[in-house]
Amino acid sequence: MEVKRGFLKGFFDSEGTTEKRPRVGLYNTNTQLLELVKTLLDNFNIKSYIYPAYSASTTPSLWIHSKKDVENYMLNIGFFIERKIKTIKGK
Repeated sequence: MEVKRGFLKGFFDSEGTTEKRPRVGLYNTNTQLLELVKTLLDNFNIKSYIYPAYSASTTPSLWIHSKKDVENYMLNIGFFIERKIKTIKGK
């Protein structure tokens, strides 16, 4: 599980985004990679959703929406980047 946790933490640090709602997201043109990330998140009981590109100007994305799942993400995976941690905490 530590390898999975480390992969997710590093990948979301480099490719992910955070919002104050709170939400955690990830954009990537490789939908197979998004599917892998979703499967890995499932291993931590974190529910996520994949959204296809809906126009030529968008990229497929994966989002963690619910407050419970975002809290679970922060507890079990988290971020190295302080800015992303502060955004989720609303500070």
